[in-house]
Amino acid sequence: MDTFYAILRDLTVGYPCALLTVDHFAKGGVDGDQASIPGASAKVDASRVAATLTGMTEAEYEKLRPPRSRESYVLFAEPKQNYARKTGGHWMQLVDYDIGNREKRPALAWRDLSVADEALLDSQRWVHRAAFLRLVADRRDDDKMTICC
Repeated sequence: MDTFYAILRDLTVGYPCALLTVDHFAKGGVDGDQASIPGASAKVDASRVAATLTGMTEAEYEKLRPPRSRESYVLFAEPKQNYARKTGGHWMQLVDYDIGNREKRPALAWRDLSVADEALLDSQRWVHRAAFLRLVADRRDDDKMTICC
């Protein structure tokens, strides 16, 4: 794994890009725990950020009482974060996102489960919608523009 991640790192040197590797949880893994990443020491040591996504448990669903089905929520956690403070877990919801040409695509949207406002998930009122659709239409990346929620 050390060799593999060294090769990946070498591929990005000199390029303004990020590299994302995706893996599954180790058996018996716990959300938000970097030890739950298979081959954790090599992968986590080579990474600047480690993040986990886990589904909502029945107990969390009963406690939070979100407006949609339990299966539509995932918890995003950062067990490792080198360049910013850890923000704790964030709930995300699988939504149909209107991409502007009468088509919808599945997307994960940040969701504050303490707020019952469905407008948070309204793709038409997303503050970065126009900039995002412009980048998609141009089929290019723009290193001067960061799209975030």
